[in-house]
Amino acid sequence: MTKRSIALTAIGLCSALPAARAQQTQPQPAQPAPPVQQQQPAQQQSPPAQQSPPAGSGYYRFPQPAPAPQYPTYYSYPAQSPPPANPPAHVMVTPSANDRLVHWRVDGGWSEPAGATSDYLQGGYSVGLGVSVAPAHGSPLDLRLDVNYDRNAATQKLIGANQTSGDVINRGREEIWSGTLDLEMHLPLGPAADLYVFGGGGAYNMSLSFGEPFYAAGGGGNYYCDPFEQFCGGGGEVKVSSRTLTKFGWNAGAGIEGPIGIGAKWFIEGRYNRVQHPNTAFPLAFIPVTVGLRF
Repeated sequence: MTKRSIALTAIGLCSALPAARAQQTQPQPAQPAPPVQQQQPAQQQSPPAQQSPPAGSGYYRFPQPAPAPQYPTYYSYPAQSPPPANPPAHVMVTPSANDRLVHWRVDGGWSEPAGATSDYLQGGYSVGLGVSVAPAHGSPLDLRLDVNYDRNAATQKLIGANQTSGDVINRGREEIWSGTLDLEMHLPLGPAADLYVFGGGGAYNMSLSFGEPFYAAGGGGNYYCDPFEQFCGGGGEVKVSSRTLTKFGWNAGAGIEGPIGIGAKWFIEGRYNRVQHPNTAFPLAFIPVTVGLRF
């Protein structure tokens, strides 16, 4: 019984193997494709931190530089508007095509003898008139022409040196007319002042004269009469001697000037003048210090 059952089972397996092999060779129906899912955009993430390579990797990785810092953008102010057409009077205006090339000047002040001249002349006064011409607009150089008159009284030393037995000299003076041509350079100090220096030379006409008391109408002492004024009284002088000489001399000086409005400027300057007399051991030298207007 058992052997019969085993034989039947073996026959059934042999008949089932060809049917199973045929089913495997038959084409299988196509499976539907799964639905395509839309990929979401990846969120921006900061780059991962630099990690050191694992030990024993066989190479060295150089450290990467740190990213540059991002500074905030600041507000930019608009460009400055153009300056006003009429700036304030205290602001120095740059010379333009409308600036004048010719300027006049008047001045007056004190005249002080210098060096050995101070032994024979006292301090006096000085007045002058001048004109300056610029070669071009905005040029710091000027060509300057001045005419000055200086008058200084004689010292007692000079008066005593001219006394004689027949004269009673009680006064004397030196009068100097000068005409000089100088080159002048301006150096700005700021919005309200300029420094200028100048130098040159010219002609100096020098007149030295002495006087003494005189007597008229038979009077004595200091009595005299003036026929033009119909006056008789005391005190009088007459010129007893004089000498006039014209020589070449040179001068150099400096000054400061500033605007006062209406196209004019004030200035103060000092000038050294030197004239060499013939047959004298020392020159005639004097320094006028003057103030004036330039317009």
